[in-house]
Amino acid sequence: MCGICGIYNGGDEGAIQRMLTAMEHRGPDASGCVCASQEAPSLWLGHRRLAIIDLNAAANQPMRNPDTGDILAFNGEIYNYRELRQELQARNFSFRTASDTEVILRAYECWGKDCLSRFRGIFAFLLWDAGKRGLLAARDPLGVKPLYLFEGGGRLVFASEVRALLASGLVPRELEETGLSSALAFGSVQEPYTLVKNVRSLAPGHVRFDSAAGTEEACFLDLAAVAKDETSRERVASVLTESVALQMRADVPVGVFLSGGIDSAAVANLVRHVSADVHSFTIVSGNPEMDERREAADTAQRFGLRHQQLELTPDFVRQNLPRALDAYDQPSVDGLNTWFVSSLVRSAGIKVALSGLGGDELFIGYDGFQRPLHALCAQQWTRRFPWPFRLAARIFQNEKIQKLAELATTPFPGYFLTRQLMSTQMRRQLAGTLPQAVIPNEVCEGLRTQKEDLLNQLSFWEMRTYMLSTLLRDADQMSMAHALELRVPLIDVELVKLVLSIPGGQKVGGPCQKHLLVQAAGVPLEIASRPKRGFVIPIQDFLRDACHEEVSELLHHPPQPFLSQATTSLWNQYQNHQL
Repeated sequence: MCGICGIYNGGDEGAIQRMLTAMEHRGPDASGCVCASQEAPSLWLGHRRLAIIDLNAAANQPMRNPDTGDILAFNGEIYNYRELRQELQARNFSFRTASDTEVILRAYECWGKDCLSRFRGIFAFLLWDAGKRGLLAARDPLGVKPLYLFEGGGRLVFASEVRALLASGLVPRELEETGLSSALAFGSVQEPYTLVKNVRSLAPGHVRFDSAAGTEEACFLDLAAVAKDETSRERVASVLTESVALQMRADVPVGVFLSGGIDSAAVANLVRHVSADVHSFTIVSGNPEMDERREAADTAQRFGLRHQQLELTPDFVRQNLPRALDAYDQPSVDGLNTWFVSSLVRSAGIKVALSGLGGDELFIGYDGFQRPLHALCAQQWTRRFPWPFRLAARIFQNEKIQKLAELATTPFPGYFLTRQLMSTQMRRQLAGTLPQAVIPNEVCEGLRTQKEDLLNQLSFWEMRTYMLSTLLRDADQMSMAHALELRVPLIDVELVKLVLSIPGGQKVGGPCQKHLLVQAAGVPLEIASRPKRGFVIPIQDFLRDACHEEVSELLHHPPQPFLSQATTSLWNQYQNHQL
């Protein structure tokens, strides 16, 4: 894992160095920059390295292909790099390092942009094509690794974090109101938007090529186009086992995030078959409703893991909360738990950790998405008879009624309202007139080849909204704040394609939730049958106790564009348990 940046058609070494300094936390092991092209269009590339595969300095970046002159700045991991390397060697390509970075360069030399569909990993990279004199930018199909870009004044600026774009001095600090509206609606800024005007994310599974001839952007792997396959179920165990084995590849120690639930237990059970010496980590608190220390410890003991836990006391949270909040590159209502457990894992000398992130979204947890299913059903009625709900919304200033009324008027499927934290009315009370929170059309369409399969549609929507813009972004920014690489084997690209091809009805029912994952990973039924509590910290307790004064002061004197009367009212309701 690393941090990358680039300035196309402008900029200088000073701007690149400022961007690299802003991302020092992402890559403390090495830093480098290069002017890939001085002639128009010019290009500067920068890289901060967290050394995971091939720890030698020869694998530092930006890396040049000595035969073609192509130059690469790469963030992520290509887990099947050994297999690709062997295939390329059979085609008489030579290698100077044992890195996956060099495999990307040689794969591009061999297959061009078609190499992207061969990569099984998590990645975002910038590659200067010396022959075509153009810049290629690409991002992995699940969007695990971020890549942001700013376009303005004929210049392009790329980076792994928005803060690095701002540090360049080339990006105006102007608020993007659509991004703010989506952050208030969903608890995080929904891709492709950010909070900065003219800054957006490159879409997952997309490749962009910029040259003097213009810009081309296309999708190289469309997860929405997966077709049904009745036999896929039989292959899940094999592909899942392979995913975990591939993601255990590293030249540094690897650990596991562990809670008391199914997802992390599935990863932990498969990990022990790859290595006999695996560390597991969890966070615990004094809140018995959220504390999973016994369940996590029991799982670790069953699977023979070396287990450690971090207890979050009010004093510990108070001391570390400012650092945790500073780690946010974009705002989110989630992520603090990942910051704290990442702190524990990194302090134990671990540079790579596996997480069970994505298990609910892919294998259909949450009781089969009952809440969004009910919302979609209710939306049919509200659209047929909208006036009673609109009238009730005018009479009663109740958040639930406001959301119900929105079902009748929103252009989006009712699922998206179930993910909204604030209604349109509340958002405008807090920050004045804001645009509507927008969901991209390609997300609303769902699985284009399975429109009749509502459960798979919901699964796809979860992965393209909540998982992408909240879970994955938080996982990246909070783990990389500690220079920790977080891997997510439950959403390996081959596994996702396989599971999405299975009819949704085959993923629900059975002896426990996510029975397809439970069976594929060999999770004991007594673990799989535990009540779901989630991998969270009791942030509400800390807001009302250890952090009360700081939060109260902030909400009584909020920054623009928030209105103090509205934020104060909201804070009072929260303290009185009215929210």
